[in-house]
Amino acid sequence: MFIPDGLIWKVGQSGEEIYCRLQWQDNHHALARKYKISLQSIYSVVKRVKQEKRARI
Repeated sequence: MFIPDGLIWKVGQSGEEIYCRLQWQDNHHALARKYKISLQSIYSVVKRVKQEKRARI
């Protein structure tokens, strides 16, 4: 499976925003449509951001 570098950068930059939106208003499916990425990518981003937040504590 090919993932363009620009998409990886976009998801990386938007990770916090995706996480915050998921916490307060949107669901996984809505975020996947909004950012034009797969549902699995949304789950991966959320998992990564959670791990980063835990590491900061």
